[in-house]
Amino acid sequence: MRRYLVSSILAVFCLILSNTACQSVTSQTRTTQNKNSAANTNQNSTFQDRGNAYPIDAVPVTIGEEYYAVGWLKSDYKEADIVAYIDSKEVVSTDRSDEQTDCVNFSRNTGYGYCSFTMRAEIKELYKGKLRSRAIEYSEYGEGRNIKSRDQFLGEQVVFLERHKSAQDGSSIYQVIENSTRDINYKVLEKMRKISKFRVRE
Repeated sequence: MRRYLVSSILAVFCLILSNTACQSVTSQTRTTQNKNSAANTNQNSTFQDRGNAYPIDAVPVTIGEEYYAVGWLKSDYKEADIVAYIDSKEVVSTDRSDEQTDCVNFSRNTGYGYCSFTMRAEIKELYKGKLRSRAIEYSEYGEGRNIKSRDQFLGEQVVFLERHKSAQDGSSIYQVIENSTRDINYKVLEKMRKISKFRVRE
């Protein structure tokens, strides 16, 4: 259960950095802190300033069939504001937690720094929430040393997103829930259609 084990690792990370990006290191407190801090968040702020509103370890992970179990999917579905089957078309590096972290070439000797990205995707099926467009932009994060290439974020996935409001203009900002993104494996689409009662149009 990497989602829960990661909290202990992040706790050490927080002690080293001692910044506000580490105030939500457990999944139990993440949602409350994100909601409360979202009003003070905008797209042009620094990585440290945005730490409360965005998860700091959201690399899509695959840990076997258990990660795609209906119970776990339902839990993420309940927590999310937007749940969708998407085709991620573009990823743009936007920020990093420290100057030593390589978020371009992802060198293996950069330590435990984090990279943030803006994702642009096409929505193929919408399981929860309302959107005006079939295109969506959202934020993704990951530990630099665990990223081989930005391309690993591209392609077809099921994403679970939280919605916040921009402090600048009140527009919606979306970000992934920590470690919630699923690849298209283990019949995840069929499971999500059943959970959401989504019907595929003939």
